[in-house]
Formats: sequence, structure tokens, C-alpha cells
Amino acid sequence: MVTAEPASYRSSCAGNSATAATKSEARGRHNPHGRCGDASLLACIAHRSLRLAAARFHLHEVIPALLMTTAHRPPPTTDSPPSTGHRPPATIRRRLRSAWRLAALVAVLVWSAALFFVTAGPWSGFRRRSLWLHRTSRLVLRALAVRIVVVGEPRPRTGVVASNHVSYLDIPVLAATTPQVFLAKSEVRDWPVIGWFARVAGTQFIDRKRRGDVARQNADFVHIVEHDAVLTLFLEGTSTDGSTVRPFRSSLLEPAVEHGWPVTTAAMHYTCSGGDVAQDVCWWGEMGFFEHLFRLVQVDTITAHLRFGHAVASAEERKALAEHLHGEVSALKARSAEATALASPLA
Repeated sequence: MVTAEPASYRSSCAGNSATAATKSEARGRHNPHGRCGDASLLACIAHRSLRLAAARFHLHEVIPALLMTTAHRPPPTTDSPPSTGHRPPATIRRRLRSAWRLAALVAVLVWSAALFFVTAGPWSGFRRRSLWLHRTSRLVLRALAVRIVVVGEPRPRTGVVASNHVSYLDIPVLAATTPQVFLAKSEVRDWPVIGWFARVAGTQFIDRKRRGDVARQNADFVHIVEHDAVLTLFLEGTSTDGSTVRPFRSSLLEPAVEHGWPVTTAAMHYTCSGGDVAQDVCWWGEMGFFEHLFRLVQVDTITAHLRFGHAVASAEERKALAEHLHGEVSALKARSAEATALASPLA
């Protein structure tokens, strides 16, 4: 049964609230750190550093996400896979660690951008650009505390790599193993920050709405492969939740078939602690980039499992090659997941 509160009690509560508000305002006027209140100076510095970084790199979605707890995350969509990971509560320690990782990532991007003009430059070839991306990717993964486990055949040094695609982490993971040039959709060119890094790394952009756009860039593909660089293709055409490997698009294989380039298969999946791989590591569907990035930096540990297969000779027909590569990548992914499960202490 709900009872009404006496008028005197409500008046007393209102008076106490007004007094507390007055004291809070007085503390704010005498606090040299502004709105930090009674928080520690370290938390204040981290908070303001992130705001300055957001203003500098236009990452306006990072700061609102930083103030959210895991309880405030929107529910997964109906086509999302069931959550299999455990998300610990958002403690002050986890928030400070997330802020540190974000700050380290911003520092790496600024340093790498400056290093590009020293080691490569706007007029450099694909080889130098891929080497710059190789070094940058290692620093990015270190800032995000991502560990790589590479198994299988020797790492490719030339030709084409065909891999599954589950997250934006795939690019630094692959690039950190061996210098590579990537093929991406044309929309990536205009993304803030990421678009600039993709352009200077030599990424080839294709318009998926224009048939034959791959053939238009055939000369650039030849220059990449025949000058000791690896051209990497995500043949699914989009990133997924990692549960399956989608059918491969055969049109992207036309240059490999035409020139007889070997195609090396690769498969990757992720494991983590203190988070959910499908929602916090894999980036797919309608997930916002910066919101997902903040979830990713909250994960305790992330391990990228990358397995290379043997080089496949190009077939005479691209559709047959696409089907063969799809089977190889699916088998690699299954073997990698099985080996990871057997090696797990919970197995």
C-alpha cells in the first residue's frame, strides 16, 4: 500500500536539497579544477585530455560513450547473436584504463601521421606505404592491448590474400604480420581520421555500385603485386559477427585470375576476457564506430587468432576460384577455433 508523505517531511527534504545544492555550488566556485568536484586530479586530467583529443580529431561520440555504463548500452538487435561473454561492472579502474588506452591510441595516430611524412611521404610507392602501415599497426595493437597468435603456413610476401572479415581490427592485425595493401569500399575514403590513414596507406577504393570498377583499377593492382607487396581482399564484402563466413564475391578476383597471381587464404577469429566477442570485438551490422571503439577498450584482454593457409593457384574462372577459396577459409576458421578451444584452460 502506498501512503502519502506528510507535508512537513516534503518541506524538510526540499530544504535539505536546496542546502546541498548551495554547498555544491560553493565548492565549485572554490575548486580550482572546475567541474571535477571531489574527483581525483588524475581522473580530472584524463577526463579533460579526452575532451581535448575529441575536439582535435572530431571524435565527438567518444566522450558521451565514456560517460555511459554497461547498463546503459542499447539492447542487441533481433539478428544479433546471443551474448556469450561476461561484462564486468564499469569500475573507476576500468574507466581509467579505458581512458589510458584511448589516449595511447590518439598518441599513436598523431605520431604515425608525423612519421609518414618522414619515412614515406605523399609521393611514395605502395611498398613504402605498406611498410609504414606495418609499423603503425603494431603500435595501434599495442595501444589497444591486442595480442596476435599466428599459425599455419609461412606468411605471404607477395600475391593476393583472401580473408574473412569480422572487425576493423582485422586490418591492423593482418598488416602487423606482413606489409600489405588493402582493398576497401569507396565510403571509407571519407571517414574522419580513418579515411586519411587509409588513403596514405595506399588503400585501393572501389565503388560497389559501379560494375567493372575493379577492372578500372587493374593497373594499380598490378603495380602493388609486382612490386613486392601483398594485396589483401575481404571477399565477403562486409564485416560479420564471426559466426559464419559469408559467400565470396567473385568480381574482386578478376585481376588475380587475369594475371595468374597466387591467392593465399587466411582466417581469423578473436577471443577475449571481460567482454563479449560478438558485441565488443566484432564490428558489424549497424554498430556505430566510436561507440563500439569505447566498448572495445573496456575489454580486459583481446587475442587475435590468425591462421594462414597455402597459396592457391588462380583458376581459369573466377566463380570457381571464389567457391574454392570460401571452402578453404571456412575450413581454416573451423580448425583455428577448434585449436583455440582445446588450448583454453576451460576446455
